[in-house]
Amino acid sequence: MLERIDMHVERLDMVERHFSDVNDEQATSAGTQQQKEKTILVLQAKAEDFEGPSQQNNLQIDGLAESTDVSNMESFVELLLIELLGHETFSDIFVEVWAHRSLAPHLVPGACPHPILE
Repeated sequence: MLERIDMHVERLDMVERHFSDVNDEQATSAGTQQQKEKTILVLQAKAEDFEGPSQQNNLQIDGLAESTDVSNMESFVELLLIELLGHETFSDIFVEVWAHRSLAPHLVPGACPHPILE
């Protein structure tokens, strides 16, 4: 009789350990799932950010000082590209519709200049 009781106690211990292991795996899996869901949301947001500009033929020029005050930005950009790329490289295929500084708050001293969008 004691042998049967010991055998049942042993089986119960084994079942408890198995349930504990399964519970630990489930907790780990739930944490991993939440992390994957967060990563998916971040990647979806990045994909949406890239989607708009990729459907347009825009050009962005970075690093031009904010103090470059030009009344006609389109003419300025055209002359800048001709100077940088050379007249033979800059063809009539390039059609400039509108050039402007990106819309953003005014810069603090020492910050990177806003890009020029075309």
